[in-house]
Amino acid sequence: MQFSFTEDQAMIRATASALVGRTWSSEAARAFALGDDAPAAALWHDLASAGFCGVLVPEARGGSGLSMVEAGIVLEALGSALAPVSFLATAVAAADTIARLGNEEQKARWQPRIAAGKVAATVVGWQQPARVEADGGLRGRWAPVPCAPDADLLVVCAQENGGETAVYLVETQAVPGAVADFPTMDRTRRQGVVVLEGARGERLATPLTPAGEERLRAVLLAGSAAEAAGGAARVLEMETRYACE
Repeated sequence: MQFSFTEDQAMIRATASALVGRTWSSEAARAFALGDDAPAAALWHDLASAGFCGVLVPEARGGSGLSMVEAGIVLEALGSALAPVSFLATAVAAADTIARLGNEEQKARWQPRIAAGKVAATVVGWQQPARVEADGGLRGRWAPVPCAPDADLLVVCAQENGGETAVYLVETQAVPGAVADFPTMDRTRRQGVVVLEGARGERLATPLTPAGEERLRAVLLAGSAAEAAGGAARVLEMETRYACE
């Protein structure tokens, strides 16, 4: 059984670390915490240009066609620098969910946009689903939601009247006021309040099964763990260097 990275994965790790290190720094993190979005936008652009935003998108739709292992490698690099981009929600969770539940038309519409970095997403309802009203509107409230203030797309897990859970895609520009800032002590990762009161969204073709719900939960938790592992490794590196000096 192979537990170490392959040669290609090691190259991806080196490339991702170099890209993040070149674009993002502790100074950029402080500037972002004070409201300067330019460094984060530049990092997101660089990630897309390097093909990382399309890590789980098929090559035929502009992606890299790789796996969760490679996505975890990129997340670790981002976590090591406290990068605030919504890579986990967009390039991993949203991309994987659309690939599994979307029909061909939905995949053709959303996968190229994700790969090109033209959309930033956040996921809500995976712990407490929204409610689908009789007229098809979505209702729910969640806080805090990571990266929500900067999201273009809400990936909403919702309980339908028949008992099934489905995933709806809601573009934030179509529901003004649905997302508000949720201030926390840690401003290196913006949090938001998401409130849907009858908002309409695009329902992905296939319902979310219990196994699918577990997969989405596992993807989000494992991705967060990868980011945390990257941050912990960076702290250890800094502490070791300081101790040696």
